[in-house]
Amino acid sequence: MKDVKDISPDANLFLDNYTKERGFNFRANVITLYGVFEQFVEDSIKEYVDELSHFFSSFDLLNDKIKKEYVEKWKGLHGKLNYVKFSNIDENRMIETLYETVVENNNQILAECFLLNGGNYKHEYIANMLNNLGLNDYKSCIAKYQPLKDYFEDESHTDCSKLDELVNCRNEIAHGANYDNIWSIDIFLSYLDFLVLYGETLTNYLNDKLLKEYWDKYSIGKVIKPYNYYNANKVFEFHLNDMLLFRQQKIVIKQGKNHYPQYLEYKMPEIYCKRPEETKDMIKTVDILYGDGEWYVSIKIPLNLNINSKFFFECL
Repeated sequence: MKDVKDISPDANLFLDNYTKERGFNFRANVITLYGVFEQFVEDSIKEYVDELSHFFSSFDLLNDKIKKEYVEKWKGLHGKLNYVKFSNIDENRMIETLYETVVENNNQILAECFLLNGGNYKHEYIANMLNNLGLNDYKSCIAKYQPLKDYFEDESHTDCSKLDELVNCRNEIAHGANYDNIWSIDIFLSYLDFLVLYGETLTNYLNDKLLKEYWDKYSIGKVIKPYNYYNANKVFEFHLNDMLLFRQQKIVIKQGKNHYPQYLEYKMPEIYCKRPEETKDMIKTVDILYGDGEWYVSIKIPLNLNINSKFFFECL
């Protein structure tokens, strides 16, 4: 293009328009990419809060951080009902839910209260939002969850600066700055790829925390420890008493310390079982086992687990 411009001055107008078009497309793509990411983060947090409401019907049962922050966050949301993203919430609904939650102790907290942000979802800000929900380890352990764990190891990165760079670029464009440093397609795609990894990791982190809440509430008195584990075949052996087991039954697994995620969910596979007094050749395969009395049970779970894993079998 430079050669053409030098040869033919008449090409100046075309080249100037082409440059402006490239700049417009670049700015539009950056704003769009960030906008999709922001929406994903907000939807993820809202879904997490909504899932908490299924576990805890009473406001008092929520963690102390949420209870401490909620009223102040409610005030902040009340002052921003004119925002387009809060257009589905009216003042009457806000007052009703506050009364039901704080006075009547019915958990009807509005997840939107924890979103108040003006388009600046850097890694630090996302960590602060999650901290307001009682998730205070996000910043310190996010790099231990997949797929960011592999990304950091492969690329020798130690932080989420790529997200912050995108947010800074978006902010400059949104505030009218003449952003002349137009990224190449490869550079732009590198930011897109990172946001995909970040989003998957955030999802895995929140799922882990929801399974922890599920485990803490429903596993009391039902935790089972295997007495044997065959690593080559991924087979666990349990000694069970009076248990109902069936195919596709939900299994929640708690791994030992320093495992990320610490909690996993799986569906009951084929069940191999026998009575303690029976020999190994009497093992039978069943889809349903009503374990009245004592049983030796084996199941194969093809996950990266170990003998220190604990299990909770969901009952009907």
